Amino acid sequence: MGSVAKTSTLIAAEQVQGAPVHDRTGHSLGSIDDLVIDRNAGNIAYAVVAVGGFLSFGSRYFALPWSAMEYDSDLHGYVVKLDREQLEAAPAYGRWL
Repeated sequence: MGSVAKTSTLIAAEQVQGAPVHDRTGHSLGSIDDLVIDRNAGNIAYAVVAVGGFLSFGSRYFALPWSAMEYDSDLHGYVVKLDREQLEAAPAYGRWL
């Protein structure tokens, strides 16, 4: 998919995977590990965010609604309206996909 060009509003999924996720203050929370797509609607439903660990070992995974994420071009990543404590209080999963 390296030949897929991104536009101002479209981007290939492979370019989203690995993107950093920050809280509102710009502190790093983790990175996008995967995307979950609603096959009937054809939209991204969730971003699976990996938090902690090293090279995916020991990471915890959180499914965050795609609608809760906003791209920040200054941070070159996504911002959510959660802080680390709120995120870590949410249900987490091991490597699930």
